[in-house]
Amino acid sequence: DHHHSTDEPSESSKPCCDECACTKSIPPQCRCTDVRLNSCHSACSSCVCTFSIPAQCVCVDMKDFCYAPCKSSHDD
Repeated sequence: DHHHSTDEPSESSKPCCDECACTKSIPPQCRCTDVRLNSCHSACSSCVCTFSIPAQCVCVDMKDFCYAPCKSSHDD
């Protein structure tokens, strides 16, 4: 059965974003436009998914910063 551990999140579940768009306002309004399969990153509070299989999900949270890029952790 699925249960969420209360331990420190692993490296892979830390919020990260490769495609991040910010406005030029102060403070900036930033939104991560990464498309992920079946879920959004761990810190996302507003996750919007398509009804396809697998679902394509985008986090629509507005932040005043961008998360660290995901790519750096696993280079091909």
